[in-house]
Amino acid sequence: MPTTGTNSNPDIRQPDFLIIAASARFLAQSAKNAGLSCCAIDLFGDQDLKNACANVVVDDLDLASIRNAITELEGKLAELPLQIVVGGGMENRNKELDWLASEFELVALLPPQSHRLKQPFELGRFAAEHQIRFPLTCRTDGVPNPEVQYLMKPYRSAGGSKIRFVNQQAERPCVSQYYIQEFIPGKTFGTTYINDGVDCSVIGTCQQIIGDEGFGVESDSFVYCGSIGPVKLGELIEKQIERIGQSIGLEFGLKGVFGADWVLDGQDQVWLLEVNPRIPASAELLEKSEMLNSVFSLHVRNCCPALAPPKRICGKAILYSNCNDRRVVDEKFFEELKSAADQFQAADIPQEGTEVRPRRPVCTIFSQGLTTQQVKNDLESKARLWLERTKKLETVSISSSF
Repeated sequence: MPTTGTNSNPDIRQPDFLIIAASARFLAQSAKNAGLSCCAIDLFGDQDLKNACANVVVDDLDLASIRNAITELEGKLAELPLQIVVGGGMENRNKELDWLASEFELVALLPPQSHRLKQPFELGRFAAEHQIRFPLTCRTDGVPNPEVQYLMKPYRSAGGSKIRFVNQQAERPCVSQYYIQEFIPGKTFGTTYINDGVDCSVIGTCQQIIGDEGFGVESDSFVYCGSIGPVKLGELIEKQIERIGQSIGLEFGLKGVFGADWVLDGQDQVWLLEVNPRIPASAELLEKSEMLNSVFSLHVRNCCPALAPPKRICGKAILYSNCNDRRVVDEKFFEELKSAADQFQAADIPQEGTEVRPRRPVCTIFSQGLTTQQVKNDLESKARLWLERTKKLETVSISSSF
């Protein structure tokens, strides 16, 4: 088990959010991508999490460990964030979520909706009412059809751990800890949705890697090993997963980003398995594939608009040559251009040997900010600094767009 301790990056500003998850790394990085600062409590305290935010490592996500970690963070920060975003590993912890909701502001994952969503029989009832396919589910003291394959699933499980096929002859575990669910053969997927409180739409879908011994797990397990995506699905399948998300949003009032796991059977029929009322792990792939800049920001913006970061305004400016004669970019000048480009976020750098003619574009510079004037001022400042660096070119005008 990890050793309890504190890791912090002294260069990170006062945090806006506290993330609590089994692994907080992706959420912290996504928040950083949006210009948000956070602190975190998780089980691993990996190096890349340390680089992203101040964090406390715990051995367990039980209430005592969380409270101790929060106390530890309070001693390290000038002020503890009042807004909490929870990730994987927390959705089944009812006692901990109830306490957090009473002491802080939970972003999106609110009891009792989260409690209902993680109850398989409640989810089965919801699926039946909305005509969504859902595997037959019963308690361990039930008598499943002996001709059907079933899985034994723990009520409190994360990442597919402790799920196994039912042995009809074997003694069954405690009724209060496990339930039995029909096994649906097929490929498993996870879909990420966004709900703004009015409408729910699909962000993207990834295929899951389950129980693959090539990644160090037992081949007959149901442990989640990862995802691949986003994947393209047929129109029939897309309509099914869209309807699932819209029904979940309508029934449970979820806001922000959430996920649903499902199986695609041999007849291209979608079977809902579970709902994750928080940002799902596979959403990281949607961010990496450039489908969106920051899933964390998208989540916060749709849950708590007042807490969301302002949308960035971007601008670019074209620098023109003011030389009276044609000039050729020699080796020395080319190196100056490349160096200045790195400093000023420039593009369209002419190659060595390029002829630069009077009043013709030399390069493009970029900027971003919160207001149009802020962006324009920064572009003009960069243009002046650029001229000081290059010394061989001057500009008579800046053609800008925002």
